[in-house]
Amino acid sequence: MLTLGIPREIKPLEKRVGMTPEGVSWLTAAGVRVLVESKAGAGSGFSDQEYALAGARMMGDAAAVYGAAGLIQKVKEPLEPEYPLMREGQIIFGFFHLASPENCGLLQVLLSSGVTALAYETLERGGKIPLLAPMSEIAGGLSSVYAAFFSGLNLGPVGAILYPEDFTERLVGLGNIYPDIPKGLTIENPVLIFGGGVAGQKALETAQALGAKVTVVEKSEARREILKKMTPFVISPEEKAELNAAAREAGIFIGCV
Repeated sequence: MLTLGIPREIKPLEKRVGMTPEGVSWLTAAGVRVLVESKAGAGSGFSDQEYALAGARMMGDAAAVYGAAGLIQKVKEPLEPEYPLMREGQIIFGFFHLASPENCGLLQVLLSSGVTALAYETLERGGKIPLLAPMSEIAGGLSSVYAAFFSGLNLGPVGAILYPEDFTERLVGLGNIYPDIPKGLTIENPVLIFGGGVAGQKALETAQALGAKVTVVEKSEARREILKKMTPFVISPEEKAELNAAAREAGIFIGCV
């Protein structure tokens, strides 16, 4: 019998969980044994009781989950306290971001431990990256919402931006990411977006919904044709004069490359 383990995320400010109780119920109905660390879903609003009712077995700590499960499903990459828990032959799903220099140590641990690490951000199907696309869409939409929020603070050329920890929690949404946004939130400055993929397109849609004039810089001709159906201001990086003009006009730059 396949045993899947869902440990509690320990990265600072990370409130997500590897699987919802609904997902657990699907797997247990298919005969998968699911182990969930106690309080793993607390940050996402899921109680231990909900997981237990879905058929999961609740475990007291991460060591118990890693020790009994052949497949570990996480959100973020394992951190140092989790390194000794990983073992040869184990499969671990999660966002690993191994191209980042700060995860060089993690890469060495993964290589030496003998685990199979499957990174959500690199798994492909049909030439697409289906596990990364939803995250890119959320990031793109939020980038424009945060731009609207911070541009409205009138900080001037010099100022200390304090991250509003409750801001994301106060957003109830826009489009298919959030169904509503705080009233009065708008973007008055022209926006220049670099990259018109999944994140860039959602940033474009959101910025336009917030009232901004938006220009997108995209190198792919096929993507430019798609984006032109949404805005006439789509240019290639090779169009230097147009790019310089857009950069001089823009009050907000969003990087989505």
